Amino acid sequence: MVTVWNTHVIRPTRGQNVPSGRPCILYTLPVVYGSRDCGVDVDPIAVDACKDLTLLHQNKPSDSEMSELFQIIMDDNNMTLPDDVDDAVETYKFLRRFTINEGLQ
Repeated sequence: MVTVWNTHVIRPTRGQNVPSGRPCILYTLPVVYGSRDCGVDVDPIAVDACKDLTLLHQNKPSDSEMSELFQIIMDDNNMTLPDDVDDAVETYKFLRRFTINEGLQ
């Protein structure tokens, strides 16, 4: 996902406060596009304290039963975890269709 995001170009807009350019360069070297560094220092202790309050660090749905269900469906259909964004979208669409259709029967 990061690679796909960083290869596109954010187009210029009429807004003076909206920079354009490649996202990774805007983030790491904002001066290249005449922008400014908008980074904010964050206390690492505060970040560690918040990690237990978020599910973003997990690579699975927050509902363990749904995660188990999706894994069973994928196993039964000889599917593996997606390797790229396109595969992830197709896997999501398949699982959504499958669970909706099976739920209606």
